[in-house]
Amino acid sequence: MPIQTTAVTRLGISGGIWNRLGGDYSNKAASPPVFAGTIPNISATEGDSDVITDLSTYFSGATSYSISPAVEAGWNFDTVTGILTVDTDDVNTFGPYTVTGTNAAGSDNSNAFSVIISAAVATVEEANTGGWAFRREQERYRQEDEARQRKAKKEKARKIKDKLDRDIALAFIARDEGEAQRKDLERLTKLAAEYKDEIIADNAKIASTINDAVEMGTYSRMAKLARELGEIEEEKAFLLAAVKILLEQ
Repeated sequence: MPIQTTAVTRLGISGGIWNRLGGDYSNKAASPPVFAGTIPNISATEGDSDVITDLSTYFSGATSYSISPAVEAGWNFDTVTGILTVDTDDVNTFGPYTVTGTNAAGSDNSNAFSVIISAAVATVEEANTGGWAFRREQERYRQEDEARQRKAKKEKARKIKDKLDRDIALAFIARDEGEAQRKDLERLTKLAAEYKDEIIADNAKIASTINDAVEMGTYSRMAKLARELGEIEEEKAFLLAAVKILLEQ
């Protein structure tokens, strides 16, 4: 049975000996952190210095912190110290945010709060001297320039997409045409192999008829040649195509 703290106290055992025995001299259990109070909305004006807020002061017993949702780009939330640093460049209402304090025993959440950055207001001097008007005009030019840049980026992306679409389409066309040519070549090669003997005989017949016509040099021979060539052309047109393929091999 474990030695009770009360018994140890009555026996007068010192804390050092008790700790070396593995006991809990304080007899206090660890507790989760506690959030107290209310975190108010954080307000700032456009162009102000960074707003730094120590949110750890609202927690007791926390050893680390987190914030939800994630803070904006350019801001910083330190998860060890609980310090939130806000950049005031953008006019907007951000959040609401919730901070969680955590230790080994558990966690506790804060209330929801927002960060509000308001637009800068022109001073009397700026209004009188036209400084505010100049700033407004400057801001208008900046916004127009950003809009032009966004448009240019979109146009560039569209052109790249169109080129890719064209390249893909041409690749498919080339593939289909190449496949058709390959099939035609296979078909003609097969025909040439099947009708090889007939092709050779036709070629010999054509050569013999031409030779006879040249030797005789008569009109009747030339007429006969024309008739025979016509008959051959009509009957064996596809075989002549196959001959061409064979000759090119």
